Amino acid sequence: MMRRYAIYLSLALAALSSCGKEPSGTVSAFTDTPIRIMAGAKEASKALLDGTDAMDHVGTKTTIYDYLSDFEGTIKVDGAPEATYTTSDEFKYFSDVISYPDREGAWTYDSGNSYRWTRTGTHTFFGWMTADGSSSLTTQGVFGTTSFDESTRVLTLPAATMDPGSAQYDFLYSESKSVEAAQAGNAPVPLQYKHLFSALKIQVQNASTSTFVVTGVSSAFIYNTKSASIDFTDGSVSYSGSTASNIIPAISTTTMAPNDSFYLWGDDFKLMWPQLPGEIAAAKLIVSYYMPDDPSSTYDVAIPLNKVRVGGHLLTETGLEAGKKYTFILQFKDSSIDLDIQVLDWYYTEYVWSFENTSVAANPDAPYDGVFWLFHEDGTTVSKDVDRKLTMNNSQEVLKGSFYIASPYQGRWQISIFPMDAAQYFVIEPNSGDITREMFDEPDPHKRGYIEFNIRANPEVAAPISPQTAHFNVSVYFGNEWHDANSEFNRKDFRLVRNP
Repeated sequence: MMRRYAIYLSLALAALSSCGKEPSGTVSAFTDTPIRIMAGAKEASKALLDGTDAMDHVGTKTTIYDYLSDFEGTIKVDGAPEATYTTSDEFKYFSDVISYPDREGAWTYDSGNSYRWTRTGTHTFFGWMTADGSSSLTTQGVFGTTSFDESTRVLTLPAATMDPGSAQYDFLYSESKSVEAAQAGNAPVPLQYKHLFSALKIQVQNASTSTFVVTGVSSAFIYNTKSASIDFTDGSVSYSGSTASNIIPAISTTTMAPNDSFYLWGDDFKLMWPQLPGEIAAAKLIVSYYMPDDPSSTYDVAIPLNKVRVGGHLLTETGLEAGKKYTFILQFKDSSIDLDIQVLDWYYTEYVWSFENTSVAANPDAPYDGVFWLFHEDGTTVSKDVDRKLTMNNSQEVLKGSFYIASPYQGRWQISIFPMDAAQYFVIEPNSGDITREMFDEPDPHKRGYIEFNIRANPEVAAPISPQTAHFNVSVYFGNEWHDANSEFNRKDFRLVRNP
């Protein structure tokens, strides 16, 4: 009898000891593999302040969210009671702050938690930077309190003013990246981040034969106070609360002799809110100046941005986009003040063009004092009038040109003649090429990037019965599009004239 009671007691103890464990034969919803995150700035320098191409600075932090979908079963996740889900449900698996770990590898969770991959389902990760280790600036300190709606996955930044005097906090937000749990493996999840702002640099050049005294550069109807909303379901960004004002602070009076130039803000890019195409319609830059011999007569010249083209498109078609850097070049000429805008990706190779005359010693009295030269086959300099007109008098004449190109290091240069009706009478040899080999494989540093070309009469086209005038231009292919060279000879096209 005592033995029977002992058996019953053993069975009861066994039943009690099984509480809190997975039932026999049940597989846990979690694996033993931790979820790790790698954060990086997409195709970009993370910060204007240090110019590096990564976010790896001690003190850099970013908020991370992980939403789980296509999961079926019962699971308890961080901060929520145990619940049962079907494959049609999507719910927050976790949210945390991660920090750069002061070494290569995955970032560390500030909470100290170790989140594990589930066996099934799809994890969708996204986040935004909350502290910049390179500048010690924080999102909270620069923008104030942000709000995130976990149901709609929309992050809202309150209205903030961005101008050259503002804290240069390069706010970054990530793309949304989905990973199937069954295929996750052991590698960290690479989260790529994008830039919320665009950036601006302004240069003033004197390409005229006169001296000017510049007293100010200002802007009108540039929107520098905005708020932003980022929708992580589709990656879209919207802006609201726009306020237009002058984003350019007053500059000290600067005297500019011919060929002088200066940058506002010391050749630095400064963060600015992106400008939507519709906002460009009324935007202007205003240049104030006077002539040294008449200081009492100050002129204000307004240059509308809606008349400016970038990469073949009007700014009213593209706006000033986030994640791109823009250089505004205000250029004084003898007959006008022009605005040229160059656009660059956030990470780019500087277009440092270096053009040198190859026969300076042989032609010390050459009539042209610029940085680009054309000369006859026999070495004598081609004569040019003030409008840079090159006249080819017979079909046997060959015009030779040469220059040094210092950058980009992976691009193609192109020399073109247009329009076609007149261009058919000329041949350029060669008219384009890849300069990578010349830049790096050439042992003689004086020959690296050296470009030589010929212009001659087209032997396959009969001589014209009247003078034919074409335009001559140099450009470079980089960043998936052609750009005009920022050079002396490209400020105005050369004209080629083929005589009968």
